[in-house]
Amino acid sequence: MARWGVAVLLVATVLAGQAAADRLLPRTGRTDAGRLAGRTGFAYLTGIRTYVAAVLWARLDPVNDTYYNKVPLGQKKFLLPTISIVNWLDPDMQEPYYVGPFVLYEAGLKRNAILLAERGARNNPKSAFLHASFAQLLLAEGRMADARREADVALTSAWTDPSDEYQLLSALEVIFNKTGAPGKAALVVSERKRLEATFNAEVLRPDKGD
Repeated sequence: MARWGVAVLLVATVLAGQAAADRLLPRTGRTDAGRLAGRTGFAYLTGIRTYVAAVLWARLDPVNDTYYNKVPLGQKKFLLPTISIVNWLDPDMQEPYYVGPFVLYEAGLKRNAILLAERGARNNPKSAFLHASFAQLLLAEGRMADARREADVALTSAWTDPSDEYQLLSALEVIFNKTGAPGKAALVVSERKRLEATFNAEVLRPDKGD
């Protein structure tokens, strides 16, 4: 009970702080309001923990993408406490496991970044997004065998966002070429071209604040 009491107090504090920060920022329009309502409404049906996680992320994510968009990733460590809470509340939410590791990595906390990315991939074993982003970090570290393992999993897993897929396919292409799998690299290139032909530039543009 003590643990839950501390957790509830911590979440309440973060929510209050987030609400105060929101009041200092310009409104971002109907799109963000719709995202907030959609995510939190659905999460409410699955329990209070996922509901709170969705509320926190639905407010933090657009703030990161807009207000802090020009801030280098390595200087965004102030996002990490909220990301940690969201990860704990809802281990199945994918985006915090993408943003958090790259913030840590660019801040020089490379071991922590790898561990968080690995946890995200393990908690979401069918997520091509998280296996690919984990592979990208392993590639940056020169751990080619491990990067190839995650790239192989990503290649046979499901994507949910064409923008995420488009951005990370380039890393998979490099990994496959460097580990002697030109056929898989060609498959990745073909998929990237398909995305370019199917979706416009607005859909495929980077939007993670990096």
